[in-house]
Amino acid sequence: MEARRSTRVRAPAQAFAPELPKVKDAATGKKRGRMSSSKGGARKKTKTAGASNKNKSTRKNPKRKSAPQFLEDCEGNQVWLTPANLQDIARAQQTKRSPFGNKKRLYLHTVTSPTQRQMVYDLARRALEDIEQCLLPTYGGRPWQCQVTVTDPTNAKGHAVSPYFIFGPKGRLELAAWSHVLMRIPSPPKFPGYYASSQARDAAKTKKKKEQKKSKGQERLEDSSDHAGEDDDVATEESDDEEEEEEIIDEEMEIIYDLQERDVTPLSELAHDERWRVPLPNITTKWISPLREIFTSRKSAWEHAVALCKQDVLLEKMIRGHDLTRNRPLPLTTVVPAKKALHVGQLRFKRDGLWVIGQEDMWKLPRSEEDEAADRTIPSATQRRSLSALQLYIQSNRKELQQKRQAALHSGASEAPPEQEEKKSDEIEQPQSGAAASESVQEETKSDAVPRSSPAKPKKFTLKEADDELRKMWKALSTLEKESWKKKAASDESASSTATSAAATVTPLTTSKNEKYVSEVSDGESTHVPLNPQAVQQSGRVTPSSDVSEPATLTSSVGSPAHNVASQSDPTRTEAQFATPPTSSAVVVAPKAALPSKSAPWKKWCLDAAKVKQCYDAGMEHYDTVIATVKARDLHRELQDGFDVLRERGRGRFDMELPAFDEPEFSFLTDLKKAPWMPVVRSILGKDVVLIHKGIFLAFPGAETQAYHQDGVHLTSQTQRDAHAINVFVPLVDLTMKHGPTEFCLGTHILNKEEYDANFVETPVVSAGTPIIFDYRLGHNGLANKSGSCRPVLYCTYACENNGKEFRDSVNFSRKRYHRIGDLINSRTILSRQDRAEKRKRAMEQIASEEEEAALREAIQQSSQPVESAASPSA
Repeated sequence: MEARRSTRVRAPAQAFAPELPKVKDAATGKKRGRMSSSKGGARKKTKTAGASNKNKSTRKNPKRKSAPQFLEDCEGNQVWLTPANLQDIARAQQTKRSPFGNKKRLYLHTVTSPTQRQMVYDLARRALEDIEQCLLPTYGGRPWQCQVTVTDPTNAKGHAVSPYFIFGPKGRLELAAWSHVLMRIPSPPKFPGYYASSQARDAAKTKKKKEQKKSKGQERLEDSSDHAGEDDDVATEESDDEEEEEEIIDEEMEIIYDLQERDVTPLSELAHDERWRVPLPNITTKWISPLREIFTSRKSAWEHAVALCKQDVLLEKMIRGHDLTRNRPLPLTTVVPAKKALHVGQLRFKRDGLWVIGQEDMWKLPRSEEDEAADRTIPSATQRRSLSALQLYIQSNRKELQQKRQAALHSGASEAPPEQEEKKSDEIEQPQSGAAASESVQEETKSDAVPRSSPAKPKKFTLKEADDELRKMWKALSTLEKESWKKKAASDESASSTATSAAATVTPLTTSKNEKYVSEVSDGESTHVPLNPQAVQQSGRVTPSSDVSEPATLTSSVGSPAHNVASQSDPTRTEAQFATPPTSSAVVVAPKAALPSKSAPWKKWCLDAAKVKQCYDAGMEHYDTVIATVKARDLHRELQDGFDVLRERGRGRFDMELPAFDEPEFSFLTDLKKAPWMPVVRSILGKDVVLIHKGIFLAFPGAETQAYHQDGVHLTSQTQRDAHAINVFVPLVDLTMKHGPTEFCLGTHILNKEEYDANFVETPVVSAGTPIIFDYRLGHNGLANKSGSCRPVLYCTYACENNGKEFRDSVNFSRKRYHRIGDLINSRTILSRQDRAEKRKRAMEQIASEEEEAALREAIQQSSQPVESAASPSA
């Protein structure tokens, strides 16, 4: 059914327009209605717009709701508010200056283009990220990360508006209140182990980057001058492209460094104060720790950074043997208890993803080797420096002069007549004394003397004052007197060199529990004398523990402080003997610090030698059995894909699952109560632990370097979680670098940090039976085996059990993707190729001998038959 069309005619729009009253124009007297001419309306609009603009320019009220044309800063200068379009920004980039030519005026701009605003925000974001990262210290060598977002502010209706901008140096567009954004960043706290302040480190970093940029610029200039007369080819074009990219990057970094050095100006203060009218951009910051922990407040991030620094100091002290708080190495006699070793191991496993049993004592081995190398030669401390004539003069007379001046201060002898002072100065043991020296001594004595009537304590005459006085007296000596002291110093030097050569022949001594010795050398003969313990303590040496019984090493020599202390401790030595060099030399011999003994706390977490041999024999026997089965059944093609009990992990590398490990004799591996390393495993994964895989890796001689890989991935890609599975590697031979041990890239178990980094590589070289525990997500690879022997490594994989469910690796240990080899053939019942050849040879020889015997019998039988036939007719 069709719709009926309306027959009504629509009325014109003018019919409904209301009638307006007619008003006379004041100028012309004509009536103005609705239907006025277009020219008159346009003229009216332009006149009214011009009048309104004129009124706006004359009025100035910064707190009104309508936008003013200019404002006043704190110094009373007019700041004009103008928008900046794309043409203005392009002109500023070309001319390297502000597009508004009037230099006397100050401007604040609002940018109409969102793209241009976002470009400014990106530079500001990178500058803030660099500042925040420089303020935080590293953890395990890895820095913090900061994520900053800068967006447009919004008005009351929720629409994005433009903040105030300015044209900075070189015509670059910047945020007007940028300096106040930098002022919001406070000074960081003092992080333990970091002596320099963050601002100093930031300034040093910026200075270093600027120097690198200058050096790169000079290199580019030199390269361009060298290639000025050469033809351009493909190689030079590629190098030019790379240089252009580097120049672009350097220009961006230069802009970022320039932004970080902005100071507060009246223009920036005005933009900051007017944020009620034009708000500042929205800035949000997230701090991400090296352990992938996210913080949204600067206070919590810095507090966590302080805690991480304390952990770093503890790890450096326990694992590297260096105390950062006191800036000195630990003594070799340091023993870490088991409880503290577990705590240190947990911290390192969380930071690096690696835990080497006995890592608390590994730093002692290099230092002990250095001590042994120093024992073979004379230490540098024993090489006495030659004394000058002035030094010998001061060293010979300083003590006696101090005693005389101190006695004069106590007794008031300084008030004696000048004749007595000259006699006293002549009593000092020296070849001669000048008149000027005696006069200087008189003046010093008179000035330093204290009257008897004074109730205050007398002033002490220090050795430094004695040295200063002796230097004055040395200047007053004649030339002949100085020459006599030079000859005396030369003779003492020759005597000391002879004594040092004799001291070099001293053989190391052995120390008992309660004795320490001094080897006294005189005329090439040595005698052992018990050493006074106070001499060692005063000389600044570390006193060894009483329960050490090791070979002694040379720690002091002739002319060293220890020699002086030992000689001064002798009560029979007179003061006059200090003026002459000693005729004999004393060598302080301290016992050598012992390496960690077999009773170290971490030894209980290792396999003993008997169990190591048991696992080694089982692994090698299993490999021989599998290979014998492959040869007997001609399974070489299937071997390339892998079997359920043996898989090839690269050329010369095999991963084996041993059925023998399920037997009771290997319960020390399968039983969670008997495995020696279970305390360490439970400290990482918790109490609910499950053994999911076990086996042995074999790397035969000639095995190539393995590709860098991770055994497992993260269970989630959103956040960093604790370890869900770990591997325990136990080498069954003493590892060396020629064996190709496993190389670990520390910290790659952290989310989004899985890439290989040569700066964080560690290769543990441990003895047989020492476990190496690492996160299942940690990147590693086996090195090439350049030795002449096989490198077997026992491995056990543990996982957490949550509500009866545990992690299962269906990629590396899935039996569905490998062939089943079936029953194994005992390798002892299978002969080798050589044995089979010998067996065939023996069989053929036996057949040949049997054939010869049969032929011989037939020949004998045939020879006997004619004789019998000839004898029968005669009969």
